[in-house]
Amino acid sequence: MVIKAVLFDFDDTLFDRELAQKKALELLVVRFPRLLGGFETARLLAAWQESDRLATIDFDNSSPLKEYRDTRSREFLRLLGIKEDYVAAIHTTYFGEYPSFNTP
Repeated sequence: MVIKAVLFDFDDTLFDRELAQKKALELLVVRFPRLLGGFETARLLAAWQESDRLATIDFDNSSPLKEYRDTRSREFLRLLGIKEDYVAAIHTTYFGEYPSFNTP
C-alpha cells in the first residue's frame, strides 16, 4: 500500500481554536476599548461562540467563506447589542491577527 497523503484537522487538533479565540477577543478589547471594554470576557466569548455556531449553520449550507466570516462578526455584535457599523473592523482585526496566535 502506498500512502499518497496524510491529512490533519487543524482546528482543535493541531491548534487550540478556543484559546486562540480568547486571545483574539482580548486583542479586540484592546483595539476597540470604547466598543468592547465594558463587557466581561466570559460574555464576549459566549457571544463569539454563539455567533460562530450561527455562522457555521450558514456555511454548512453552502454559504461562501467570506459571507460566513461577515455573518459571524455581525452576529457577534448583534448579540452584544452593538450596531453593525463595526462589522468590517471586527472582521479585519480578528482575521488579521488570529493566525499569529501560537496555541498548539
